[in-house]
Amino acid sequence: AEKLLSQSADKSAMPVVNLLFAARAAADNNQIEQARQLLKRLKITYPKGCFAADKALAELLLLEEKPSEALQILRPMHSKKPSDRGLLRLLADAYYMAGDWGPLQKLLRDLKHYKVVSGTALANLELDVYCSLLDEYRADTELPISEQKALLEDIWYYTPKKLHKHPQVIAVYGNSLNRVGAQDKQQALLIKALNHQWHSQLVIQFGELQSATPEKQLVQGEKWLQKHRDDPDLLLALGLICQRLSFWGKARDYLSAAVALQPSTRAFISLAEVLEKVGDSSASADSYRRGLLAAQEAEVE
Repeated sequence: AEKLLSQSADKSAMPVVNLLFAARAAADNNQIEQARQLLKRLKITYPKGCFAADKALAELLLLEEKPSEALQILRPMHSKKPSDRGLLRLLADAYYMAGDWGPLQKLLRDLKHYKVVSGTALANLELDVYCSLLDEYRADTELPISEQKALLEDIWYYTPKKLHKHPQVIAVYGNSLNRVGAQDKQQALLIKALNHQWHSQLVIQFGELQSATPEKQLVQGEKWLQKHRDDPDLLLALGLICQRLSFWGKARDYLSAAVALQPSTRAFISLAEVLEKVGDSSASADSYRRGLLAAQEAEVE
């Protein structure tokens, strides 16, 4: 196809189309350099086809997983033709592949306005973008802690309100709050979210949270237990909280119940540590052993 299309281009009524499809055929046949040469030929021989050639070259660079090079071509083109749907799609793909979330976030409105992607695809992209923005935030230790928290709050403020209730977004935001030392706000966030909708990822994060008020954390967790008595994630969370409080008996009971319902490395190891604290060395060693076995099985899966 590449050979026929390129050889007949000069005789064709639509030579630009011939060369574009010839380049696509070469790329599909992993002849990347040949595809580049065909696009170069197109630009030299048919200057009016430069826009289409550059767009095809950017797409080729994305196929080669070179988003930075593609962006060098796409950004100037976008400034000239901001409403070109094909260009917007390529630009979004390039930003996504490069992990350049800020510019992609700014592009979301145009993707929606010009109906570049379907509603479902746009919703998924929006979720990825804001989760990545929140997840990428890292505290700058040279800034005052209040300013670090303010910068994170700015990201949260600009996150669409509809996503504020999405468990995945809440989990990522909670982890970021933890990184800037805002555990009190993280705890309030998780409690509000879990009262609204139950989600294992949030339950696990609640259990791992190093709260300044672990007693209140335990009281809240035990309230949830009335409705979620057989939830292994909640039982593990309660076991971890009791372990931090040095409530060894309660910790042992919660962790034992957790491993009975859903064996996991984390639960077995925590139970082993608690059993060691209460002086049951034999049971502790057995729990460590079972934890290692669970880890090996997880690796195999």
